[in-house]
Amino acid sequence: MQRPVIIHRAILGSLERMFAILTENFGGDWPFWLSPRQLAVIPVSHIYDEYALQVQSRFQEAGFFADADVSDLTLNKRIRNAEVSKYSFIIVVGGKEVENGTVNIRKAAADGQDVLLTVDEAMTKFSKLSSSKSRANQL
Repeated sequence: MQRPVIIHRAILGSLERMFAILTENFGGDWPFWLSPRQLAVIPVSHIYDEYALQVQSRFQEAGFFADADVSDLTLNKRIRNAEVSKYSFIIVVGGKEVENGTVNIRKAAADGQDVLLTVDEAMTKFSKLSSSKSRANQL
């Protein structure tokens, strides 16, 4: 007779349960420091696609999860897609932002005023928000 051996790995099971609990708790609206979708950069028009991609790459180089939506959809549809995808912040860039080297930041759940900052100021604010480990996604 051979004695049966069962190997039980509870480490992965507990990790999966933790993520399930966090997902249920936050409903997909993760805190900024934990979110897999932190920033969505959306140009107002295809004229500003290059600037949007530059802003995206600067945020990615700084260690943030940033995506740029340069698709053929309308501006309203791209913003709506970013909101549905639960991005923490939506960055809209247009002519004024290109001229001044700024970004227009709005929270995905449009509950406040848009914030106009330079890219460096925005990186500083996002770094502080990320390091604070706050549950509130507020600049």
